[in-house]
Amino acid sequence: MNKKWVKKSHGEEVPFDPEKLRVSLLKAGASEQLIKEIILQVYDSTDEITTTKLIYQKAYRLLKKASHALAGKYRLKEAILQLGPSGYPLEQYISHLLNYQGFKTEVGVIMKGKSLSHEVDVYATKDHLKIILESKHHSKQGYKSDVKVAMYVHSRYRDIINAVDRVEDQQNHRCVIATNTRFTLDAITYASSYDIQLISWDYPHHGSLKERIEISGLYPITCLHSLSQEEKKVLLDKQIVLCQQIIDKPEVLHFIKKEKQLKIINECTLLVQTG
Repeated sequence: MNKKWVKKSHGEEVPFDPEKLRVSLLKAGASEQLIKEIILQVYDSTDEITTTKLIYQKAYRLLKKASHALAGKYRLKEAILQLGPSGYPLEQYISHLLNYQGFKTEVGVIMKGKSLSHEVDVYATKDHLKIILESKHHSKQGYKSDVKVAMYVHSRYRDIINAVDRVEDQQNHRCVIATNTRFTLDAITYASSYDIQLISWDYPHHGSLKERIEISGLYPITCLHSLSQEEKKVLLDKQIVLCQQIIDKPEVLHFIKKEKQLKIINECTLLVQTG
């Protein structure tokens, strides 16, 4: 192989590393043989200098030809970005991830603070633990939640906690901020100083959004190729955010032609089974 280079978003050029592509395809569930074929085709079809985005797009198209279900898993990061633009679908989705862990959840709860009332994105309880979670949705991967977000959420959380009479009850509460992209280093530093739990696409190492999805197998409907963007919007507006919800209640697809409904259900089933 002739040496090729990948240009990063900040301008740095690094050698093309087939291993990074192999790992991402392996995590999507592709076989070793299919991975080898895709890597060779991607490498042969790229220019001497390319970008990570172009590599991803080429690998995705090749994977899609082999399996829509595998391609759906491969584009999971992009699918999470599409849980918007209001951000409410992301709140619903995170609520389901917490349900999988045994939490009882409520979305969009009004909670009284010492000075003001606050709308909490997700309120989750399990035994004595009470989680007050703020969800931050971004539609672009490069956008990060900064320290101002962490400080603002923390101030609202403290106002709510200060309205709780018993110290013991206060200690049972946890402040959590979740985003579908990433946090800045300052946000992470601030959060660690005040025992705020952060959840982003790949943070923390154990318990990241990506890991929670892979463990639970709760894939969003935005992974599906058989749904148009308009059909996804209709379902998201009806609070249908999971492929599993379509499997459990296929009647939610009533506005779609029957023959296409079967295709969608089949893709949902394959995606969940390969999870």
